[in-house]
Amino acid sequence: MARAKKKVDFDESVFGDFTKSYDKQCLFIRQAIDRFRADLKRSDLEFDIGELHRFEKMCSIFSFYLVDDERLLGQPIKLMDWQKFVVANLFCFKYKKNGKRRFRRAYIEIPRKNAKTFFCSLLAIYLCICDNENAARIYIAANSLDQANEAWSHCKNLIDNNEELKKHFRLLVASIEYDRTKSFIRKVASDSKNIHGKNISGAICDELHVWRYRDLWD
Repeated sequence: MARAKKKVDFDESVFGDFTKSYDKQCLFIRQAIDRFRADLKRSDLEFDIGELHRFEKMCSIFSFYLVDDERLLGQPIKLMDWQKFVVANLFCFKYKKNGKRRFRRAYIEIPRKNAKTFFCSLLAIYLCICDNENAARIYIAANSLDQANEAWSHCKNLIDNNEELKKHFRLLVASIEYDRTKSFIRKVASDSKNIHGKNISGAICDELHVWRYRDLWD
């Protein structure tokens, strides 16, 4: 007798209108939602909701410091619905046989003014301090060093504005050093030769569509 697939008890309401408005979404988003729902039913995967909770908890210790809406200034950071969906896909699905994440790479495309670069900085901080990896090497890359500096500066400012957290960091000119695990977050341009051959733990490639060179990506 075939064994019934275990259904994961997960409430999609945490994604708000992102999945609720399925019929109004574009083809690619509908396909992503379909894949998410199919993955919940897969017998070889487990859904670790704790990862999403940890990410949200990490965000809550930071506060908005640069916003268009002054009402948010100083308020704890809360993820948008689409950001929760990305985090759930990237971090929560794991293979039962070895505990490794289902996804090792993601391409995120979102219209302007949706806090994409700011979200990149949150991903970088999470990979640096919450991923249980010693000597994690996190790089933020972009077409130019100025663009890479935008997300990197968000990381630096978020940490610098938290009196308790910044005790564990060294905020240098071009590197954010987390001494507890000997980890760091650094910024590079797409034409940089400095990280070729390096053992990279995580890479955030911002504004990929305008990169002039593929060398760093490849």
